[in-house]
Amino acid sequence: NVIKVTKKRKSLKIQAVEYKGGKCERCNYNKSVNALHFHHRDPNEKDFGIGQSGYTRSWDKVKEELDKCILVCANCHAEIHEELL
Repeated sequence: NVIKVTKKRKSLKIQAVEYKGGKCERCNYNKSVNALHFHHRDPNEKDFGIGQSGYTRSWDKVKEELDKCILVCANCHAEIHEELL
């Protein structure tokens, strides 16, 4: 059921944001869960994207992936990627 999957994904995102501290690690932004992203410190270690559409995973698998990431807002995430170029 699409609605159940959507609710599960949103619930996991909220849980993941809380697990990573609930705010951007660079600027402390914390207003919208949707504006917070998980940035992999080392892209070579990335097994899957946390917010990847179409996938639901166990909390244990999500935590393993989150431990490879920092939590940043959309603006800081864009700046990080710009700095990497």
